[in-house]
Formats: sequence, C-alpha cells, structure tokens
Amino acid sequence: MASSKSTVAAHWNPDIVERLMIDGSAHVVKELLPYKRGKVYQLSESTVLKIGSDVKMVEVETMQLLAREAPNVPVPAVLHAYWDEERREGFIIMTKLEGEPLGKHWPGMTDAERESIVGQLSSYVHQWRQIRGRFIGAVDGGPCHDSIFLHSHGYGARPDASYGPFHSRAQYLDAAVEALRNSRPAGHRDALDEQTEARILAEGHADRFGHVDENDDGDMVLTHGDLHMGNILVKDGVVKGIVDWREAGYSIRECEYVQAKLDRVPSPWDRAIDGFVPAYPDQLALWQYVTDEMRTYSGV
Repeated sequence: MASSKSTVAAHWNPDIVERLMIDGSAHVVKELLPYKRGKVYQLSESTVLKIGSDVKMVEVETMQLLAREAPNVPVPAVLHAYWDEERREGFIIMTKLEGEPLGKHWPGMTDAERESIVGQLSSYVHQWRQIRGRFIGAVDGGPCHDSIFLHSHGYGARPDASYGPFHSRAQYLDAAVEALRNSRPAGHRDALDEQTEARILAEGHADRFGHVDENDDGDMVLTHGDLHMGNILVKDGVVKGIVDWREAGYSIRECEYVQAKLDRVPSPWDRAIDGFVPAYPDQLALWQYVTDEMRTYSGV
C-alpha cells in the first residue's frame, strides 16, 4: 500500500497557544511527561498537549496517516497542531487515550497476560507495516531520522548533516557509511572502519534475506522507531494506545526490530519483542555493532 504525502489538516491558533502557555488562562490539569526538549500536559479528561522544540508537524502527519490507512491501530486523534516559528516550538493537542504505560504492569503480569499483550501488539505492528512509502525517510518527504544517523553531529566534515530521503536500500546503506565517517574526527579513518563499511554495504545484497522470506516484507515500511514499554498504553490487559510517533517514518525492513532491541539486555520483555516485531537477528547484530562503533567518538 503506497501512501502519498499528507498535510496537516488542523492548526492551533497562536493566540490561543499564548494564553494557554504564557498567561495561564487555560487550565492545565497536570503535567504527564517531561522529556529532554518538551513536555506533555493533560488539559482535560479527554485532551493532552505536547509541546517542545522537537515536536514537529511530521508527527501529526504520521498519526493522520495511521488514522486513514490503519484505523484499528490505537493512536491519539489530532485535534489541533501548530508550529510557532518565533518560539521554535511545536504544539500538538490530541485526544487522551486510556491506560497506563505497559512498564507499570509488565513485571506483575502472568505468562498468559503477557502473551495476550504480545498478540495484540503483533496485530497492530503488522497493520502499520502494510503502509508503504515510495522512499525511506519521514512521511512528509523529509530526512530519515533512524538512530543510525544521529551519531555524527559535531564531528567530521558535515557536523549538521542530515540524511535522506532515500529511494533505495542501497542509498540508505551508502548514507550509513557516510554517517560512520562523520562520527569520526575529521580525517580519522582506520582499517577497522574500512571493514565496518564493507559489512554495511554487504547488506545491500538481496540474497542475504533469502533465509527469512516470511519476514521479508520489503523496505520503505512504516516504522514507529521507538517501540518501548513507555510508549505502549494498557488497561485491564488490553492495549489502548501506541504513542510518541516523533521518530516514525518509512524505513528499511529490519529497522523496527533493531530500534526496539538496540542496547537491550536479555529479559522477558526483550524476548517478547521477537513475538510482535518481525525478527532480523543478523541485522540487529550488525547495526548494534555499527552503533557502538559510531559512539566511540560521538558519545551519542
């Protein structure tokens, strides 16, 4: 299923934003979640506000895309959205979903309850993976935000580099090699880097996926990109919401699995991921290795 570029349908009046966040004339029930470059507030029993410098309108477009093409996936409905150029902040007002983060309940769940959650998640992941793009990158046609491209800032010849969108897996892999080089101080490249680059480029060989045909659903797949227990809401054993789509976009087939498993130690949740995201263990091993190599200098 291919998807054309979507547009933000609803915009929040900036005057209302000012009253909401500056003079306090709008009532804020409570702060739900502070994070590095923004916050999430509950405005009422049924609405929340997400505000911050990394709250981009592409997250709105992603949720609207899901509402159109995978309506059974439980995501917030966007009510209003606005980017304030002067403040350099985005504002998204959306419906408040029921439930609490899965992490609050997972430790006390029985095996049967966990299996039920995994089954529900498997269905939802399968549904959004049917949404395909014509490129690899953000759904609005912007650069790719996969974590493999977030290690180069401050080093190399392009400290402000962005990557993509890409029109093939080969382009993506070429960019990953470039990102590896940009994660090094300018001019630094050794024999180990050359070996790592060769391993990355080898992923472009189609026959590498011949042994996992059942998972081989192609590249340019809609990907959440940050599928951890904090972004999964549950209530009474039912998945009520998948939230925080700011890292989402069309990506290579293994990206959802890699992003969910990256840096994880063996645990019941780590093992559960294999039950709801198509597994690519060989590719996970590669991208974990590449990520660790990039962190050698970037520290990200």
